Amino acid sequence: MRFLSLFLIVSLIFSCKRIEVKPEGKKEIRMKKIVYKKREFREPILRVLLKEGRGDFYISATSKYTVISKNKRYFAYAGDFLKCRFVSFDEVLISYKGKDFLFETPILFEAEGGFILFENKRYRGKILLERGEKVINIVKLEDYLFGVIPAEIGRKDPSLVEAFKAQAVCARSYALRKYFERKDAPFHLYADVKDQVYLGRDYEDAWGNSACETTRGVVCVYKDEIALTLYHSTCGGVTANFKDMFPAMDELPYLRNVRCNLYGKDLCKVSPYYSWERKYKREDFENLIKNNFFKIFGINLNGNIFKKMDIKKSREGRIIEMKIEHEKGNIILKPNEIRILFGDCVKNIPLPSVWFDLIQRGDEILLKGRGFGHGIGLCQYGARELSKMGWNYEKIIQLYFPGTKIKKLYN
Repeated sequence: MRFLSLFLIVSLIFSCKRIEVKPEGKKEIRMKKIVYKKREFREPILRVLLKEGRGDFYISATSKYTVISKNKRYFAYAGDFLKCRFVSFDEVLISYKGKDFLFETPILFEAEGGFILFENKRYRGKILLERGEKVINIVKLEDYLFGVIPAEIGRKDPSLVEAFKAQAVCARSYALRKYFERKDAPFHLYADVKDQVYLGRDYEDAWGNSACETTRGVVCVYKDEIALTLYHSTCGGVTANFKDMFPAMDELPYLRNVRCNLYGKDLCKVSPYYSWERKYKREDFENLIKNNFFKIFGINLNGNIFKKMDIKKSREGRIIEMKIEHEKGNIILKPNEIRILFGDCVKNIPLPSVWFDLIQRGDEILLKGRGFGHGIGLCQYGARELSKMGWNYEKIIQLYFPGTKIKKLYN
């Protein structure tokens, strides 16, 4: 009975009228405008964070390569592996052919006509070991995109070439914004879902590279600034409103609800995550929530999991705020935290999206949802379908980012 009260509350909440949430007297966070007008652009050199931590890290190259530290240059040859380990904030121990050498950061690895290997993966550009236990790839923006496009939207399908181009423009616009926003930071971009998934040279694809080259220097703009071109796998039929998902942020008129639908059919319906379900025994679900709550917040719940739960939904049905009263206090969860709470913290797999209902059927708990990702901006599965239908990349982008234009900023 102690758990039944939770589900009575949840059942009532999820069956209630969906409301459009408006922030209640919260101060808005001003977003930095990245203005493109009256600015001369050249292809920037990005600093992409590949990994953090002490190591051990293994570095080599496909050709003769150079190790540079404190203006001194050391040479190694293709296939010579260096074992690197941070031993302090700004010192690295490098082991080479049975001998150990202590270097101060920054330490730069540069191949002569080949690729640098980091953890047995090839990367264009250079590899930098920076203070603070950071491994950074220094790479031209266009070369960076080669390793992003296939990782984000797929590979080896000529029918998707316009979707690849749309993805290239979105990824380039996003990267260029981050380059200016984080210009004084140790790095500009993470190489994972915190920014964009970047897998280096080994994951490149001829169709993806062609899409990048065809759209070289092309970005998405809104009025006089570079647009924030967010994207996700599957919207579920309607993209999310940026202001709903991030109520404390400035409103971005081009990141609003868009019907991902053509001729009465949802474009992303072909996605395996257009609709999804998670089933649990009641006891297993209770344990999942308790374990996740402890991992996220460090709070150990012993009695009733939650005394009260209030949920706010967007117009289309995404959960955008969850207020929880538990035995040790109160907490307000935002979308990313909600996905983690109802996901699998052990495997570090969040719930596919926050567009879901929680249903109790006897002793079984069912999470029934739609979509994959935050739902904002370009729906990748939708873009893929539009490409197959003959839409060009400009038209695809203008569908998902209404009011924007395409602009070439550099050659």
